[in-house]
Amino acid sequence: MKSKIKVAITGGIGSGKTTVSKYIAGLGYPVFSCDEIYKNIYATDNFQNQLKAAFPTCLENGRLDKSQLTQLVFSNASALRQLNALSHPLIMTELFLQMQAAKSKIVFAEVPLLMEENLDEAFDFVIVVVRDRERRIEAICNRDQINRAAAEARIKNQWDYDLPENKTKLLQDKFFVIENNTIEQHLQSKIEKVISRLIDEMKQ
Repeated sequence: MKSKIKVAITGGIGSGKTTVSKYIAGLGYPVFSCDEIYKNIYATDNFQNQLKAAFPTCLENGRLDKSQLTQLVFSNASALRQLNALSHPLIMTELFLQMQAAKSKIVFAEVPLLMEENLDEAFDFVIVVVRDRERRIEAICNRDQINRAAAEARIKNQWDYDLPENKTKLLQDKFFVIENNTIEQHLQSKIEKVISRLIDEMKQ
């Protein structure tokens, strides 16, 4: 019997990762969030100083303008890589501390840039949430109150789950691919089947 199973939840922007995470949390499992950890790290003086040095064009009266930084990194792949290089080591260190401290035998983490940062090997299993491109664009526009062009730019800067070679990678046994194109009840049923598989894995 395994001592603990670490499961990542990932997928492209607008795919429904957070919806899946909330449902799993509602089933009683601990679900940690890289985005929440980043918010805490972002607020620290040390990290703010690093960002100011790295992104001087995003300063407004000596203070970092978060909206300018967000707009920059989502439209510039190089800037996004630079931000990830600063933030990801800090985020992942804190994430694994939280997951290890959890008492549950199966713990989950929502990791948006898992594939981009080649972090899948750090987890026992990965739940990949996929969704049709048009549905993703609609979800991003509604959630972030941005136009279609801005939503497409954000999608373009991420790992492309539709590329044949990437689809092949997801055929590995450690990946559970969940399509989120139908009603919520269907999504929940798919999640529960994955949970059942994970419970079986825990017993081995």
